[in-house]
Amino acid sequence: MDGNAFAFQKGLGVSGTTVNSWHIDDYATYASVNFGEPGTTKGIKVNYAKSNDGGKMEIRLGGPTGTIIAEFTPAHTGGWSKYSTAYIGLPDGDGEVTGLQDLTFVGKDVHGVLNLAYFELSDFADRTVVHALIEGSEISTNFGVRMEGTAVAYFDDGDFVTYSQVNFGAPGATEGIILRYAKRNNGGSMEVRLGGPTGRLLGEFVPINTNSWSGYVNAYVGLDAEEVDGIHDLTFVGKGIRSVLNLESFQLDARNELHPLVTATAYSSHAGMMVSNLEYISHMDDGDFITYDSLNFGAIGDTNSIKVSYAKGNDNGSVELRLDGPEGDLIGSFLPQRTAGWADFVTVDVPVDPVVGTHDLTIVTKEISGVINLESLELSDEIFFQIATDYAVNSDSAASRDIQCTFEVVKTAFIDDIYGRYYVDSDQTSDAAFWEHFNVSDDEAAKAVVTSLCETAQANMEEIDFNEITYDQGAQFVELYYSGRGSWNEETETLLFPSDGEAPVQTLKLDSYKVKDYKSLSEKALLRMPDLQQFDPSVCTAHAAQCCWPRDRQAKDNNGNCAKPYDSQCVDKDVADNTDLCYNELDKAPYANGVDASGFSVYDYEGPVHCHGFAWSPDDNETTSRYKANALFFVSMFDHMYTRGYVENIPGSPMCGCVEHMPVVTRADCTQTNVQESYKFTKTDSGYIPTIEKVKLQYQACQGAGNQDNDLSAFVQQLVNDGKLSTAEQDIFSERVVGKNNCPVATTSFLEDKKGFQKDHEVDTTKWTFIVGEGYDSETPVLDYRILHEMIGEQEVSIVRRVCPSCSAMTHRDIYYRRLTPIPEGFNLLDTLMNNWFDTDNKHNEDFALYSDHLDAYLDINRWTFCNFNDSNIGFPRDCGP
Repeated sequence: MDGNAFAFQKGLGVSGTTVNSWHIDDYATYASVNFGEPGTTKGIKVNYAKSNDGGKMEIRLGGPTGTIIAEFTPAHTGGWSKYSTAYIGLPDGDGEVTGLQDLTFVGKDVHGVLNLAYFELSDFADRTVVHALIEGSEISTNFGVRMEGTAVAYFDDGDFVTYSQVNFGAPGATEGIILRYAKRNNGGSMEVRLGGPTGRLLGEFVPINTNSWSGYVNAYVGLDAEEVDGIHDLTFVGKGIRSVLNLESFQLDARNELHPLVTATAYSSHAGMMVSNLEYISHMDDGDFITYDSLNFGAIGDTNSIKVSYAKGNDNGSVELRLDGPEGDLIGSFLPQRTAGWADFVTVDVPVDPVVGTHDLTIVTKEISGVINLESLELSDEIFFQIATDYAVNSDSAASRDIQCTFEVVKTAFIDDIYGRYYVDSDQTSDAAFWEHFNVSDDEAAKAVVTSLCETAQANMEEIDFNEITYDQGAQFVELYYSGRGSWNEETETLLFPSDGEAPVQTLKLDSYKVKDYKSLSEKALLRMPDLQQFDPSVCTAHAAQCCWPRDRQAKDNNGNCAKPYDSQCVDKDVADNTDLCYNELDKAPYANGVDASGFSVYDYEGPVHCHGFAWSPDDNETTSRYKANALFFVSMFDHMYTRGYVENIPGSPMCGCVEHMPVVTRADCTQTNVQESYKFTKTDSGYIPTIEKVKLQYQACQGAGNQDNDLSAFVQQLVNDGKLSTAEQDIFSERVVGKNNCPVATTSFLEDKKGFQKDHEVDTTKWTFIVGEGYDSETPVLDYRILHEMIGEQEVSIVRRVCPSCSAMTHRDIYYRRLTPIPEGFNLLDTLMNNWFDTDNKHNEDFALYSDHLDAYLDINRWTFCNFNDSNIGFPRDCGP
């Protein structure tokens, strides 16, 4: 009935259908209001507005002095034109009103009690439903609060709101209440009482700061209401502080579902936390806790674990799961790991001790500030155990880690997590329980099952294909890239065409930006080795691979000598040299440049070359083997191409490949992958299902044998020391990466043993004059030292060459003696060279210097560093060497 539809009134104003200016003792009487048959009318809905505090409205039968059947305390609604609807209960039983009655509303206590838009008698059908959802504004009476839309606000210490006709259902049907609230401060609590503000206390709720007075979240409060049934008034009383909360709605609840999914904000009590983004609990520090009321754990065996969804942006800290409060029984715990950020949520399964029935569950955070952000939790019947693997090569046994998915590791975890938790009161031995769970009768059979489970978990891992990284570059790009071709290898940043002269094009970091994204992904996922000839397992018998680059295409990265401006200072620029290139067999990798050749290249002198590799175990289930593709990605695409700008290949070889298809070099830098994995073994009716839940990978300079870090040969030696590689496999490797200063020996061996060439030193007699030597019968020796002195004196640069094709050391087959000072009177250089290598008038690097090359001797560069003297009947070069 509209407010202006009265039969009589006193002192009121009317605006449209609304009655206003309702002051003390003003009234309006509405004639012949039909209350209906008994049980028909449960209350009155009053739609009103109010812009002040205080006052009340009496509702009387008949006129302004008739029987009071209800009283209503209107709340401040935020304005005289902001309307809210109150639900006012009416008496039942002997006091029930039926039939046609005049009804009078009488204002009391203040000037401006309310504006009345309309009222209607109601059967409160929307509240007869058990556990009806009730909006905050649908009060029957209040003290001190205000309305903001459908919510109750300004809920201070001692303030209360009462709701009529709330249906608790049958006995035991109500175990708690869902409160939807908002809060922008800390402190305070809310009492839930049966009847009025001094009625029986059913429960208490400590709200968390939600960071906004309009940021509403749901909380769950357990109620002591097992014997409460039927329809009752329900009152909420604010306690402790001003502005306890804003209340948007509430709903009684049973929460008798087995294994409910509980959102983190649906708590009942807490200490020291906040709600963030209206979705999760944050600021969970050392000693803080949050409690969730009335969770149904079911019967024995129904709940074995709890799924916890959390996020974490730091390291360390722990989480305890306790029953019935922060000091209750500890039923489980876990160490949360850093996720991708405070809003990046992951779900972990936490095993818990056997629990039956309905209990409160409390989450307690420990040790640090910012332990986790909590999104949800869910009870589960899942039985499982976990192992954490940890692999890192190190020559220092104390720093080396080799925990992998093995029988011993799995059995130990089973005994700790399953037997120790669920067989506490059992007479069964741990061995017997282990065999029973794995459907075997002894350890030997169990080993086969565990090995199969580990291999299954590894085989089922999702692998990232390299083509995903380069999908926008074309189907053959990966093949071209690892051959040393394609745009990433062949282009260089430029302001020339196709640039407009203003904006550079062919910028490496822009063109290959996805490499940076996949670097992070490669640290937590498994990559798949490219299906390329240079990585064919039948080729990779040494189980080592490397990349070799001759060109730098990126400036200002502190690697190589490419500089800006690119068009003048980055043309065919050099990498940082870290190896010597010995020789290359062109028939090893004709696919690298499309030329099917059987020749070879020998490099006496080569420009700067940079090689970097990695090695792995031949066991496919070993960590180094399974993650070798990750190492390849990091070494080739991220660390050297994206970061340093190193590109292209040694002609005739791929840019990267197993060492068997790469040029022979003296050494290579090296990267190892340190890997931690989390395996989960989940029990089913048919056995255990294995999965790898998490991977954490770290790239590191190889920790080689003899404390030689960042050296591929030393790393291979360490793998041999660790039993991961055989000496036979190491021997194959050593034929391809030959060691410092070993290019001459390796090249000679290759030419003589594999190609049938005998290396000799052909002397051009038009440029060199024979002095003396064995096996040169056709030559006339010069045996007068004075003639030798004259010949030397006539040279622009005084050089004597010593040739020895049969010498075993390659460094000594061709030596150049350069005289630095004039030959003094009485000195016999011929005898000194042939018979008596003394340092009288013949001091190293003072009177003479030695070289391996004529050009070096002529330019006086790359002198030999060592010489000894002064033994009779021993000639040059004695023990002199580079």
